[in-house]
Amino acid sequence: MPQKYLTFSNYNDVFDLLISEEEKAVELYNSLASRSETLEYKQTFKQLSREETGHISRLKAMREHYHRANFPAPVSVKADLMVRPTRPFNTQTLKAIFQSAINEETHAEKLYLKIAGQVQDQELQQLFDQMAEHEKNHRLRLEKLLSYF
Repeated sequence: MPQKYLTFSNYNDVFDLLISEEEKAVELYNSLASRSETLEYKQTFKQLSREETGHISRLKAMREHYHRANFPAPVSVKADLMVRPTRPFNTQTLKAIFQSAINEETHAEKLYLKIAGQVQDQELQQLFDQMAEHEKNHRLRLEKLLSYF
């Protein structure tokens, strides 16, 4: 899958990117929940959407915390942004949609880890490592569901 490489020189831009990525995940899971025919899938996607919404809240709170403190350490972060296919989900099979969601979670996990490895601030590094772990758990749940196909 093609990648778009980004370079950040301030934390606001890093947070903007991460919040935007989480918002896309919320949209994806809400869409999948509404399309799901089984209660188990619907509940799983709704739960994932709620968790991604929690990520957004946490990122916004941390950005606000650091905004007031003018960010404790300089940042120079390089990250790759997944270029998503333009094929709408409503034209894909459920299996393909699950695979797309797994790809999204894999990318999010790697993005958080890559950023965590480049920031100087220990508190932010810990936050991004924790977020990567959350995304990994999402991916594992989706892979488990996909294995039933």
